[in-house]
Amino acid sequence: TLFILWLFYLSIFKVGRTFLWFQWDILLLETGFLAVILAPILPGYHKTPLPQDSIGLYLVRWLLFRMMFASGVVKLTSGCPTWWGLTAMPTHYFSQCLPTPLAWFANLAPTWLHKLSVASTFIIEIPLTFLFFAPTSSLRKFTFVNQCLLMFVIMLSGNYNFFNFLYLALCLSLADDEWIYGGDLYRKPQHALMKCACCIFHICVYVGFGLAVAQAFNLRFNENFEL
Repeated sequence: TLFILWLFYLSIFKVGRTFLWFQWDILLLETGFLAVILAPILPGYHKTPLPQDSIGLYLVRWLLFRMMFASGVVKLTSGCPTWWGLTAMPTHYFSQCLPTPLAWFANLAPTWLHKLSVASTFIIEIPLTFLFFAPTSSLRKFTFVNQCLLMFVIMLSGNYNFFNFLYLALCLSLADDEWIYGGDLYRKPQHALMKCACCIFHICVYVGFGLAVAQAFNLRFNENFEL
């Protein structure tokens, strides 16, 4: 059934041409194809772990990475001076597909907030996407929260139909069971030294990430310790 529905949407996509050549239409087709090949064929197997589940999980994360990373990079490769100058948000609020009433109020925000919004978008869409493949759950949780926050903010100012909900559903691939149960049910308790090493590793990642962002946006403190 799922394969037939996917074929129907693929045929509509081919016939619609320009009207359906949007980012979210391609994302829906790729997500649907992954769902077809990863879904269990026999009933009752959805609760049974399979060897190929880990491969399927990384394929979903790879799709998530390609979609968001490309969204950020294309803004820079376009050469648009508003994106490079961090002043694109006022134009974006009224040039997007279906602005919501809140887009008018967002346009009235101060300039510093517009620039902060663009900078935050770049950070979430480009460097934070690499944390999709992070070896620890804490780093994946960090990028998960930021990705969901970005989607919710986008939903407030623009109506992108199913795109936001589809992206949020894909972000669930970053989650672990320990987020729900408060601990990993399948892993032995870590030694104190291993916990300390993980903590130091996380600190190094966050500090390195912060320094990279400061260097990219040329952030400096003056003598009054102000940015």
